[in-house]
Amino acid sequence: MTPEQTQQAAPASAEAMYTIRSESIEARGRSISLVIGERLCHQAVTKAGDMATIKSKSFKQLRDLARKECSGDPEYLSPQAPVLEAAFKLLFMAPNDGLSLAALHSALSDLWMTSARPRHISMQALARVLTQDTYYGIAQVA
Repeated sequence: MTPEQTQQAAPASAEAMYTIRSESIEARGRSISLVIGERLCHQAVTKAGDMATIKSKSFKQLRDLARKECSGDPEYLSPQAPVLEAAFKLLFMAPNDGLSLAALHSALSDLWMTSARPRHISMQALARVLTQDTYYGIAQVA
């Protein structure tokens, strides 16, 4: 069994920490500015000016822009968004560059309860989804 398979098979710990690794996005041949730029709120895109300006910004600059401009936008996190999309936005906006599995699970559960069609995902299922991400650069760090 490879270390990756062992990590996927291990039971989820509520204290497990997740973050976004920009180098994982780049290693898969994706542009950080495009992956992130397409997920910024309208106000952040307006503040940046245009996509060329967004492309010129670093991961940290884009994160700072999103934290400042999107944190107060009630439409930024949608209860209808796919699980990984919502998790990505929550991690991207996290004040400490990462969140525990328990915090992610709680935030998603709270978000989904505001929907006309509430959803539920167990903490273990969420950990499996996060661990199998190959697009957003979500990684378990502890």
